[in-house]
Amino acid sequence: MNKEKLKRRSQFIAVLSRYFNDYLPSRRSEKTITHYRVVMTRFLKHIAGRGAMRLDELSFEDITRDSVEGFIRTLHEDEKLSASTCNNYLSVIRAFMKYASTQCISANSPEIMLVEKIREPKTMAVRHLEMEAVRAILSAVDTCSFEGARDHLFIRLMFDTAARLSEMLDLRIQDIVLARGHSYAIIENGKGGKKRKVPITDKTASETAGFINAFHSGSIPEDYLFYQRRKGSGKKLKMTAYNAERIVKNASDRARSSYNSIPGNVTCHMFRHSRAMQLYRKGMSLSMISQLLGHSNPETTLIYAYADTEVKRTAIMKAAEGFPDLPRPVIKAHAYDEEAVLTAMGLKD
Repeated sequence: MNKEKLKRRSQFIAVLSRYFNDYLPSRRSEKTITHYRVVMTRFLKHIAGRGAMRLDELSFEDITRDSVEGFIRTLHEDEKLSASTCNNYLSVIRAFMKYASTQCISANSPEIMLVEKIREPKTMAVRHLEMEAVRAILSAVDTCSFEGARDHLFIRLMFDTAARLSEMLDLRIQDIVLARGHSYAIIENGKGGKKRKVPITDKTASETAGFINAFHSGSIPEDYLFYQRRKGSGKKLKMTAYNAERIVKNASDRARSSYNSIPGNVTCHMFRHSRAMQLYRKGMSLSMISQLLGHSNPETTLIYAYADTEVKRTAIMKAAEGFPDLPRPVIKAHAYDEEAVLTAMGLKD
């Protein structure tokens, strides 16, 4: 065997060993070092497998931009590892090569730093509430006071109309048209669009009528439907977005004690998403949902179709958890002790 080639291989093993046995222990936790070992072992086995080599035949010449990119691509495309996991693996490889470049000239490979990270795809997942959660939140509101009656109607009407928070706060008494079986709310698009008529259920219409009769005596049609009272004077003021979010948060926190599937940090906008998801699952077309929500671009509504697909996918994957993994056959070469090589490299204790 060429003496120079043998020297390069021995040097590679020596640098790896110093990195894991001498350099890292004083700088990283035991758990992190174990993770680094797993990553480097997988990476080196990938290179060796691609070149039909044994691990003790590797040198720094084999760690190239192409080999690193191929490894990361295999993890992401073939093994379906997430972008964040792949990028973590890349960082581990870069960290080793940065150290190695201080130990020997042949390890100086700046091109590896040019390997691009995997970009996280933009998710179209929609944070929404299931119907049981919506009911639990409404049930958690005590309607025996003005504030309770207002808060309950606010949440219920917000869900019923799938309105944006700004649209809810801008609702005036005259925007609610009550007629049994034909009640609706006139919503002015909060993003500068035209007004739209949104049907509301008879139960919501009845609750709205009761609220107006009880708490809007002396009001004029132009008054805001939802208001808060100034302390001291009791003067009616337009309800603020902060107050609306607080109402939803408090109701959600109370409901969580009896229905623990309610997610954390429930916001007003989640009720808009929840209504759209409910209607989509009930068979309403995306074009009709788009009109209901006041989307200027119909493509925006596609997120609900995607989200529903993801719900199904999650359920399928969860159901598959009960199937045991088949053991992989282990093939060992008689004249080559890989475990001994990994130990010499510092990749095994």
